[in-house]
Amino acid sequence: YSNKAAVLPLQLAAFDVDPIATVSFSNHTGYPSVAGARLAPGGLATLLAGLGANGLASSYDYVLTGYVGSAATLDELRDALAAGWGRREGEGEGARARPLVVVDPVMGDHDR
Repeated sequence: YSNKAAVLPLQLAAFDVDPIATVSFSNHTGYPSVAGARLAPGGLATLLAGLGANGLASSYDYVLTGYVGSAATLDELRDALAAGWGRREGEGEGARARPLVVVDPVMGDHDR
């Protein structure tokens, strides 16, 4: 579960957290053997579209990335944000028009 290190501290700081796993590995990739899978191409876009279809896409103040299994997955997030995912309409003074995006630069190490 790729976001477990970030979820608990954010929850303890009173954030409502909706983790979306982009990878599901047996262990850290620094070990000699790793089993599991990355989210398939189009997977993140599908999950974000599902949130949008239920009216939840505009409920986020922050987006924090963690381990991203491929550049394509990061492209999907970029494209969704550019298309207006997360944009708030008609919010009161002081509200963000878009979520603050924090990119943790963790990427696959290709065995290095």
